Amino acid sequence: MLSRLSILLFVTLLSFSGCKKTTPPKAIITVIYSDKKPVEGALVKLYSKPAGSIVDMEKTTDASGEAVFETDQEYVLSMKVTKDLNGEVLTGTGTVVFKYNEVFEKTVMIK
Repeated sequence: MLSRLSILLFVTLLSFSGCKKTTPPKAIITVIYSDKKPVEGALVKLYSKPAGSIVDMEKTTDASGEAVFETDQEYVLSMKVTKDLNGEVLTGTGTVVFKYNEVFEKTVMIK
């Protein structure tokens, strides 16, 4: 009796562990000025090294300073943020890590 119950429990656990749904990698990049205010209209470029050889993505930040990226692969990418402010180009850099079932969030201050 106990062995049948153990087998049933084992089979039940196996069936639930195989039902895990994989969500695609996602990154939310928030760009701020040095006074911590969000930057609208900044260009966020994600790329592999050497630049653009495998991956090259770019988006412009919205009113809340965010650019959202989604992909179907796992990557570690370099990031460059630029914003032209009255003829002066402000920049920021960093690294973005895309992993399945995770949302990578990073705040970048441009100077």
